[in-house]
Amino acid sequence: MTAFAVLIALSATAPVEIPPAFHGRWGLDMVDCAAPAPGAPAPDGLIVVRGDGIEFFASRADLLDVVTPDRGFAFVALVHNEGEEHPIRERIVLRLDGATLVVRLGGDALSYRRCPEVARRDL
Repeated sequence: MTAFAVLIALSATAPVEIPPAFHGRWGLDMVDCAAPAPGAPAPDGLIVVRGDGIEFFASRADLLDVVTPDRGFAFVALVHNEGEEHPIRERIVLRLDGATLVVRLGGDALSYRRCPEVARRDL
């Protein structure tokens, strides 16, 4: 079996997932981490990172493929924006800096702080 065939076989069987260190609820500031009132929408600055993608305020990024697993975590996602009919492919880079998650999407980079456990349980 050639090295190329081995690489294809490994990529077909290895699960593609955002590493658990990035999982959780993150806010642009701590106010975004507070549990909303029943029936109220989630705050604009809140994101939720899971193994299969990221939920933003008005969009969702579904992981398609890992680009580079080193120096943070870079992946290609199918981004579904609210009000748009067709999703678009975007490269997203996640980097942990202590308790801060830096998310680079397109040309923008935003820094989020991990939400406290108490706020995460309330939702």
